[in-house]
Amino acid sequence: GFLELDFVGSFALQADLLYSQKGDENEVGSGTDRTLFEVKLNYVEVPVMLKLQGPLLGNAEANFYAGPSFAFKVSEATEGQAPGTLIRGTFAKRTDIGAALGIEFVIGLGGPQFLLDLRFTPGFSTIRDDAVIQTERDSFEIPDPEATNSTFSVMAGISL
Repeated sequence: GFLELDFVGSFALQADLLYSQKGDENEVGSGTDRTLFEVKLNYVEVPVMLKLQGPLLGNAEANFYAGPSFAFKVSEATEGQAPGTLIRGTFAKRTDIGAALGIEFVIGLGGPQFLLDLRFTPGFSTIRDDAVIQTERDSFEIPDPEATNSTFSVMAGISL
């Protein structure tokens, strides 16, 4: 969902409420202690963007936007663990801060509108938390302490 407030001229402020799935694959250890696992993260994201609206052709327009994005972790799951492997702690922090940059195409001005949105959302904060992998013989911290979330997304919808 989104809310758009038009300003004077071609500027608007848009706030979105999005459900987003992100994740990561990791491998730690070697030989018989090697463990490959996948972390699945679910977020509710709230980007707040300044939008520059512009005409394209006829009943279509192209809008450019940018602004901060705030994400709140809803759930986290780890899959693909080797037998005898245990993961303690959580992989990702509860919040993630980034930006939203993109372009939106709008077709059908004046009534219901078809929207196509292309977006890049780079994360600025590290998401890693204090998870440790415990195998039968050894323990490892989850790698890449500087990990961040970044996504490319394509969204389509109808605005009434």
